[in-house]
Amino acid sequence: MVGVGIGEQLRLALKEMEELNELREEAMRNSRKWISTARESILRSREMRDLKAIEKKLFDVLKEVKEFLEEARLKLGHQSCVINSVLQDPLQEIVEGIALCKLLRGEKVPSHIELGVSAREYLLGVSDAVGELRRVALHRMKEGDVDKVEELIEIMEEIYEVLNSAALPDSLIPLRRKADESRLLLEKTLSEVIFVKTSRRCEIGGNEE
Repeated sequence: MVGVGIGEQLRLALKEMEELNELREEAMRNSRKWISTARESILRSREMRDLKAIEKKLFDVLKEVKEFLEEARLKLGHQSCVINSVLQDPLQEIVEGIALCKLLRGEKVPSHIELGVSAREYLLGVSDAVGELRRVALHRMKEGDVDKVEELIEIMEEIYEVLNSAALPDSLIPLRRKADESRLLLEKTLSEVIFVKTSRRCEIGGNEE
């Protein structure tokens, strides 16, 4: 008879999809938690205090995400790509935070291979660090630390130049938009530091008179 036993096969497939859905929902819950932790760490790093401790926290969170992904891979095999897509955002945030801490501490930023993340997550995470570097630069500018601001501008320029050199389609990775955003932030910061330096010269000149 045609179709004999098909119910059993369907139930087997449904069971697999139910397991995938359960793990996906768990991934989404964890994703919110990991993003919150990463963003809190990024906010704290703007003050340029306790950067080593903040960095360690981010590496601990990164380890949690990677362990979760490995568990998903063992449970789901090729279906684990669904979980990978859910965890792209927290991984980008974590990369951004680690890159920011390393750059502010004057240390080498690990590669995507060393961090164990995809090239896409890495590129997007580091590109987002440009906005945070600008925020730190503005704070240092208010404190009168123009030398530090110029150091940060050099880092922003390097990131922008690499992003701008990419010739990849937006459907693969939106780097052109990230490069445009980085350029605008860089130009604003350059303009502001030039204004501050010019104002200082005028003040010094006025005092000498």
